[in-house]
Amino acid sequence: MVTIECILHGSLEDYLPEGHRDNQARLEFETTPSVDGILAHFKIDRDYLQFVLADGCYIELQNWSKPAEGQLFQFWPRISGG
Repeated sequence: MVTIECILHGSLEDYLPEGHRDNQARLEFETTPSVDGILAHFKIDRDYLQFVLADGCYIELQNWSKPAEGQLFQFWPRISGG
């Protein structure tokens, strides 16, 4: 079992499953998921993201690798405005 911690910032918090608090969720997977697999769990399209942090370090969206056990991911939405 692989455990991943996720924080969804801003409007992405609407994608958290019922019962989660503080924009945070702990996910358990049978095998190590891809980051796209984590996004699929929340039903978030990659195009909605501005950037992602893994354990506080910026990840380039095109260069994601498989997460490690216990890793903390923070997802930030695109922001639009004028």
